[in-house]
Amino acid sequence: MESRSDRLLQLVVESDKRYYEALHAGEWETWRNTRLEEAEDRGHHELLNWFCLAGAMAELERKPDEAVFLESWISNSDKVFAVFRPPLR
Repeated sequence: MESRSDRLLQLVVESDKRYYEALHAGEWETWRNTRLEEAEDRGHHELLNWFCLAGAMAELERKPDEAVFLESWISNSDKVFAVFRPPLR
């Protein structure tokens, strides 16, 4: 039987993937439509820095040139790496 903590971890990883996919695709509405209370309630306090990045990239109409999602079941700490290269002039 699945424990409550296992289910919670699964929900967090699924949610992290959703935010990663939105970041990777440049779908800034996903980020814009998330209330602070929702992010904190779902354990996304680590993502708060990414909200700043998402807002800045939305204003610049940019999306990442490269992005990687590293899933972790060891701790509640998935990792995302994103590269936004400067535009060519």
